[in-house]
Order: sequence, then structure tokens, then C-alpha cells
Amino acid sequence: MNSKLKIFHCADLHLGLRFNRYPDGLAEARFTSLERMVERANLEGCDLFVVAGDLFDHLKVPQRDVLRAAKILSRFEKVCLVLPGNHDFHSGASDDFWKHFELPDHGRLLLLQDGRSYLLQNLGVDAVVYSAPCQSKYSKTHVLGWLGEGSDKPQAKFHIGLAHGSFEGLSPDMQGDYFPMKKTDLDRCGLDLWLLGHIHVQFPPRAVGQGDKIFYSGTHEPDGFDCRHEGKAWLIEIAEDKTVSAQSLSTGQFRFRDEELDLKNLEALEAFSRKFSDAEAAKLLLKLKIRGTLSKDEHQAFGAALDVLTRRFFFVKPDYSALGVRLSPGDIDQAFAKDSFPHRLLSELTKKDSDREALQAAFELLQESAGAQ
Repeated sequence: MNSKLKIFHCADLHLGLRFNRYPDGLAEARFTSLERMVERANLEGCDLFVVAGDLFDHLKVPQRDVLRAAKILSRFEKVCLVLPGNHDFHSGASDDFWKHFELPDHGRLLLLQDGRSYLLQNLGVDAVVYSAPCQSKYSKTHVLGWLGEGSDKPQAKFHIGLAHGSFEGLSPDMQGDYFPMKKTDLDRCGLDLWLLGHIHVQFPPRAVGQGDKIFYSGTHEPDGFDCRHEGKAWLIEIAEDKTVSAQSLSTGQFRFRDEELDLKNLEALEAFSRKFSDAEAAKLLLKLKIRGTLSKDEHQAFGAALDVLTRRFFFVKPDYSALGVRLSPGDIDQAFAKDSFPHRLLSELTKKDSDREALQAAFELLQESAGAQ
């Protein structure tokens, strides 16, 4: 057995998550990104592949998808550990959907469905894993209680804890409904490392220090515009002296981004599109807020230009409510008699770029006033 332990840590994959508001492809990406992670873990020579809860998004994921996930994970060459989270909790009932996850004659894919220690020496890994699975969607308490502070732990070189739930100071669990944990809860167990799930962003969020023993991987594939990262996992190594080193991995395919564009002409729309390569655009979901002003002719052509941009990206949700028409001296001449008060006022406003909105508002107000007379 190796003197060090190398672990690929992921969580919150939410296979089966529905993306009804977006084009097809996001749900499938969650499976293909899992395949890529298993391949990476094999290439890195990892001893353990860990899914720290919420492999599935809900308990009605089709059986074919449950079996598909099991087959993907079975390609990992050493030991794969899967912990039920609060979305895919293990109820213990006879109709529990986890029964479809089992693969006959595959002893290296372990479902950690019970709160207990799992000895891995017979699988070639000198480690004991301490499991804290979820058995319900919500809980006001964590499920670490079975693991005491005493030293009566099985003999092994490494002692690793797996749990799923919120963490004090990290996750927005104001009501304490998601198996809340504190650092003191984990520290008292005296383990070498904790691999956790539930929070969809990675923790620690910085370079790993020598004293770090608590890790959240974050979700492996972005799942919405509130997910600012590109999909994350950890590659963790524990040395014989229990020193922990970790590498943050970017694992996702799609990206969700909020962008703002100040538009003064249609060329600016084309320039924005050219910022992204074809490969980037094909996997990018954008919320695009467009502001500024265009000439009348450009404003009329704006819809067609926006359609060209939209077709280039995977998904675009544009907001152009702040986009206006830029008035020219000719527009003012056509609407109002020269030397009239409206003409003089509007002509003066055209000289000041900062007053474009005021110019537009004044133009519309004066037109309404003239029409009412």
C-alpha cells in the first residue's frame, strides 16, 4: 500500500437536474463532466474517488440515469465512495431508488449508506472512512453523533470523514435546516481530513494552507447565473506525516455570465461578440444588459444585429430596456420650427453627450405637448 493517499473529491453533481428555461445540453453536460473527472482521476493515479453527497438532484431520477452514473463511476480504477446527500438521501425503505445504483460483482464502488466506519484495507487502500450520510431532505442536526471523540478507531494509516450539510459561517442556512455543522463538530472527531458536500462553491477559497483539513469541492458543472465559477473539484494528497496538499481543478463545460454593454453604435455589438472564440460562445450562457443610444437607422437595424449575436452563443437573455434612440439635428428640424423654443432647447441638449437621456425625454414631452395643442 502507498505511504501517501491521493483523492479526487467532488460533490453536488445533481445529475438529473432539469433546465427547462434553457436549450438542451446542460443536463447532459453534468454526465459528460463526470466522465471527464473519472478519466482525470485515473490519469492522476488517485486512490479514492469521492462524491460527498448529491450525486443526484432528486429521488425521481430515472433508473436508466442512476445506472448510467454507476457505470461511469465504475470506470475509476481504484475505490469510489458515494455518500447520499440531502437531495438523494438514503431512506432505507424497500423502494429506495439507490437499489438501482448497485452493480453486481463490483466491489470497488461503495455506497456509504450507513453512519459508520468503512475499512478499505481489503481494497488496497490503507484508510478508514467515517460516513455521515443524509437520511432525509432536511434536518436541524448533523449526523456526526455516532462518531465520538475517543481513540477507539480501527487501525489504519489514514482516517477520512465524509459528510453533507451546511457549515457555520459558509452557507446561507439561516433556519438551520440542512444538517448544520460547525468546525468544532469536525475537529472533535480527530480525523486527518474532512471531505464535505452541500455548498456549491469551493472551500477553502484560496491557496491551501498546511493546517487545512476541511474541504468543500463545490459543484462540478455550473448550474445557474448565481454560480460564478466554472465548475470545481479538488485533487488532494495526504502525506505519511498527515500533511495535506490540494489542487483546485476546473471541471465544467458551460459558463454562466452577467455582462453589460454600453452601445453607441452597432459596431460595438459586433466587437463584444468577437471577444469570445467560437468554442467559448458555444458553451456560454449570457445575461446581457445593453444600455446607450443608437441613431434611428441603427436602432431599426438593432433587432437583426442582436439576432446574429444571439445565434452565436449557447443562450442569451438580453435586456435592452435602457437602450434609446439618439436624436440628430435633422430629427429636431423635422419636428419643430427653427428658432422656436422647443428647437432651441433640444438643439442645445444635442451638444452635451451627458444629456442624451434628458434630450430624449424632452423631445418626447415636447412632441406630446405640441400634439395636444
